[in-house]
Amino acid sequence: MLHALPFGWPGGAVAAVTPVEAGLDGGTGAAGALWRVGAMLAGAALAVAAAVALLTPHVGNRTARRRRRPVGSHALAQGARARRDPLLGLPATPTGAVAGKELRTWLRDPWRSLEIRTAVWFATFLAAFLYVGTLGDVAGLFPFAPWAALAVAFMVGLGGTNLYGQDGTALWMLAVADSPATVRADVRGRQIAIVVAFGLPAVVLALALTALSGGWSHLVGVAAALVAMLGCGAGMSALFSVVGVSAGVDPAKRRNATDAGENPLLLQIGFWLSVVLAAPTLGLAVVTVTRAWEATTAVWWPGLLVTVGLLNGALVAWGLGRIAIAVLGARLPETFARVRYPGLRLAPGGTEAATGVAGGPAWAGALSDAAQKSYLDARAAKEKERAGRAS
Repeated sequence: MLHALPFGWPGGAVAAVTPVEAGLDGGTGAAGALWRVGAMLAGAALAVAAAVALLTPHVGNRTARRRRRPVGSHALAQGARARRDPLLGLPATPTGAVAGKELRTWLRDPWRSLEIRTAVWFATFLAAFLYVGTLGDVAGLFPFAPWAALAVAFMVGLGGTNLYGQDGTALWMLAVADSPATVRADVRGRQIAIVVAFGLPAVVLALALTALSGGWSHLVGVAAALVAMLGCGAGMSALFSVVGVSAGVDPAKRRNATDAGENPLLLQIGFWLSVVLAAPTLGLAVVTVTRAWEATTAVWWPGLLVTVGLLNGALVAWGLGRIAIAVLGARLPETFARVRYPGLRLAPGGTEAATGVAGGPAWAGALSDAAQKSYLDARAAKEKERAGRAS
């Protein structure tokens, strides 16, 4: 198994030319070593070429006249003539307006579009590794390729941890229109948009990998896990974007896709929390794949598995979104101040402590204070490193 996976190819190459008498898994000769070495070189060359092509900043010709409107940019009528959003037929409501705005941002903003492309390529390379492993020592590895699509859903909670920080000082519009209904529509609209932005590529990739690998027996488990992880990621994205807002370069002044801010603490928490929150569905999916329980062969099991995935994702998205709404409603001035004045140090508890208005559970406030400290420490380290280079 280890020799079939990419990180085990060096050891597999050595074992391939090791005499069987030595007691090692070898004896396949130079041919077994050559294909592993060749696969490593080809994979490295492909990874470098893909990284150069995908990470090179490109903004196009800014002086060229646009020949057509961007997708979904047609003006919307007001009042009685109001119609659905042309991008996805979203309703003419505050939540629909936020979701439409966010979907356009996911398509056009360099940083956010990079997050989507990174997630898709991450999943694609995982599937490619499974295919290469099938060519080696594990013949039945590639049918598991549809599970690689979960990598796209996994990136929802990581790529969306700083949505308000990525908006920059445009957050002022929400601060001016501050009201419970406005805050609720903003949080829910962002959750809908990020599920659609990552969910559509994940579904397309899962279906494509299923068709290529023939792993149709895994499709139900993949669907359930995908729904659960998308919902959990949407909930984490909403909460982390509020409690851990981090200022980057304002959108109007960005030069490339790496100018957006990030919070190291929340990235570490989100990496593990996304799996923990979706654990009920993921556990049942593993039981389904391994056939560890006789009930998995029943006719009603696929329906139960998908239902658990839907409930898992919906409850986490609703619950964490509700906490995000409460925290943002109580700390909106503070949230804007963090974006408008990078490096600003606020007292523990922020505006919530000053006004006495409860904003979600106590742990959310503690997480916000810890996230602020993490961001400021990371910012100070970068400034120190920059000063060292200048000297």
